[in-house]
Amino acid sequence: MSQLNNKMAVLHHDLAALAVDHAGLGVWEIVAATGAWHCSSRCKQLLGIRHPMDPIDALDAEDRRRFTEAVDRAIRHGEFHLEFRVHQRWFAAVGRVVRKATGPTSIVGTLQDITGHRVAVEVCLGEVGIELAKPLAAIRIGVGLLHDATASPELITSIEDTVGAMQRLVNELIEFGRSVARP
Repeated sequence: MSQLNNKMAVLHHDLAALAVDHAGLGVWEIVAATGAWHCSSRCKQLLGIRHPMDPIDALDAEDRRRFTEAVDRAIRHGEFHLEFRVHQRWFAAVGRVVRKATGPTSIVGTLQDITGHRVAVEVCLGEVGIELAKPLAAIRIGVGLLHDATASPELITSIEDTVGAMQRLVNELIEFGRSVARP
């Protein structure tokens, strides 16, 4: 029976490895005690790093800070989630804490290139912003016409303030969409 269990374990491992490879995922481990981040060759390939390079070196200073915070959160809550950018590509790292009787030993997970999804969502948001800007322009023209009518100055000011706030929000949305769509 033990031999059958061993064969099943090997088969399960082989199937898991095949599925991870087919999905284009990198596999990684973060050592809880040191915070050292160890990556599979696919993970390093995705990040664009060579063998002696530490994976953390691929991250900019802000993402390194967010990485440390994500490790701390994972140790407390059991799950690791981080999206970050390396060389114009977006990645999602997700994982779970491995615990022993003495406490958390590591965090293991996968790395996936999510650039296509991220850019599509952000471009869509930018397009929504452009569509929202059109009626706001018409409202601004209407408010201008109110100045010539009998509307109270308080009403006009209130409408202008609201439209101005909406316009600022839409402009930020448009700029956000443009900034992430740039190569």
